[in-house]
Amino acid sequence: MADTPSFDDLFLIGKAEQIVNRPDLQVLEGDVSEMLLMAAAAMADKCVEDSARRFRATYVDGAAGDELTQLASDHWALVRFDAVKSTGSVEFSRSDDAAGAGVVAAGTVLATQPDVNGLSLRYILDTDVNFGLADTGPLVGTVTAEIEGIGGNVLSDTVTRVVDNLFDSSITATNPSVMVGGSESETDAELRERVREFPATLSKGTLASLEYGAKQVPSVKNTTAVEELGGGVTVYVADASGNASASMVAAVVEELINWRCAGTVITVEAGVPLLHDVEYTLTVRTGTNVLALTPIIAASIEGLMNSLKIGETLYLSAIQTAIRNVDPVNITEAVISLPAANQEPSAFELIRPGTITRIV
Repeated sequence: MADTPSFDDLFLIGKAEQIVNRPDLQVLEGDVSEMLLMAAAAMADKCVEDSARRFRATYVDGAAGDELTQLASDHWALVRFDAVKSTGSVEFSRSDDAAGAGVVAAGTVLATQPDVNGLSLRYILDTDVNFGLADTGPLVGTVTAEIEGIGGNVLSDTVTRVVDNLFDSSITATNPSVMVGGSESETDAELRERVREFPATLSKGTLASLEYGAKQVPSVKNTTAVEELGGGVTVYVADASGNASASMVAAVVEELINWRCAGTVITVEAGVPLLHDVEYTLTVRTGTNVLALTPIIAASIEGLMNSLKIGETLYLSAIQTAIRNVDPVNITEAVISLPAANQEPSAFELIRPGTITRIV
């Protein structure tokens, strides 16, 4: 395909057209005739640029932002996922029943303890929790993060502060398990990946289509479908942090009704994060700023480990490649001392990064 004309090409085309129509016309540098030609060429160049951009946006790799959202919706009926709030359960207890019966009302605000900057994450109680006359707990309620995104996926026993006043001041709260399901808005790269996966799902009932179908639940970011020897399929699911909740599993079970073959038994189970620490030693060329490379290497290793699917093996060679790719010229060798060997998780486990340390 021929190249699109440049500004200079458009200027020369305009000049040639003028001379064809007016052979006696002189286009002099700095003259009004040249200025008019340059203005016309600039407008035409802008039109060429806009047309080229719009044409590029008709391809998955060329579109971005709103244009990619529209392309995915128009061509494949795929809607970009918005950010999702994390959810979880909270247990309420009290020291005695002296305050009698009462209700911890839906809408009650709970929070994590403030960090060093005085900031905390807030969670809203979804439904009433009713204390009977003799109830001391623990009684369970569900909560939803006030903010959207992965930041709400906090560890167990961290949502321990009751912000609002309750009918019984002795009531305490804690989350017995991790908060799950929080995720950021779907990125362009994630949406492109989902578009590319879509054709393989048109024949529903395949392992690929079951994995894809599970991802239609917005909080699900990692899926692996495994065909069992005795028949049936198990689909393991997890959020961006590698965790899953009963409500997430239930949502996937309901969604996969639309993706399974009739008569096929589909079991959905929660994935379990498996944290692995990494320790490595570098050999570099003289003069290389190793301190500057260290956080970049850590980010590269984290990116590798966070890309692994449920049940996918972590290879030492892949860690070495992630390190070398940071600066292939100056990093001459990377020796991995931890883990000591390739790490092959169970079918339901999802490898995620623990502590990453450079051994000096």
